[in-house]
Amino acid sequence: MEIETGTDLEVVVAPVSFDEDTILDEGEDEDEDDVASDDGDGDYLDGHGEEGDDEDEVAEGPERMQVIMPSSFNCTDITRLGLENLAHQELELQQGQANDALEHLHLALGQKALLWHTKVQPANTNKKCTQAWDDIKAARQQVEKHVRSYHRARKALLNLGADEDIM
Repeated sequence: MEIETGTDLEVVVAPVSFDEDTILDEGEDEDEDDVASDDGDGDYLDGHGEEGDDEDEVAEGPERMQVIMPSSFNCTDITRLGLENLAHQELELQQGQANDALEHLHLALGQKALLWHTKVQPANTNKKCTQAWDDIKAARQQVEKHVRSYHRARKALLNLGADEDIM
């Protein structure tokens, strides 16, 4: 299945909700220190006994929240929770993510090589040399960003049980 547009993605990825009891193993107790406690007056404790720190968490917003995907589980939990269909969809999405990361990495390495040949080597003053190395540093950061993106996608593919053809 190929996903070509954002509207196709909406059709492919269906909203899913889980019961808390379904995800947690029966008999597995949550750690008291990691759970926010509600004493009934509307003030929440963050597990360390400090009040008022939840403002920082709200400021980050939902954009910074970790999304639990099927690749977060091991293969037996995916089967036990009935997430095979979602795991297959995520596998396809992560495969695309890995390919995109490799393409961007290829372009970033080319950009870095071009900067080396056009700016660093011909730089004949300290000012030009400093500017050239600043450009190389920015290009290196882009390379590292795409490498991290590829590593995340590859790790997810391995967690989802991707075969050798995909890898």
